[in-house]
Amino acid sequence: MTPCCQSFLGDTKNTHAAEAALKIDYSLKNVLIPPIKSVYKQQCDDGLVLQQTVGIDVSSAMAVRSVIRNNNDLVWVGRAPNIAAKLSANSRYLHDT
Repeated sequence: MTPCCQSFLGDTKNTHAAEAALKIDYSLKNVLIPPIKSVYKQQCDDGLVLQQTVGIDVSSAMAVRSVIRNNNDLVWVGRAPNIAAKLSANSRYLHDT
């Protein structure tokens, strides 16, 4: 059984992180997006574009539990999540893998 959350530690952490990112990208493009497009065919024909990106950075990070008005969530703090979010949000550098 594969754990839902995996730490990327050791000598091959970068390779494992890149493999995970590629698996996420593949799953979304080939498993999730096609049925969504079939349900929202008219919107896609009208110009709706479904896309996703994955950003990777390597450094320390901390998970902080944030509770606001009965909403319980984890917030990731540190250089790695900040840079990864910026990389995934920067559409100027997007390319298909």
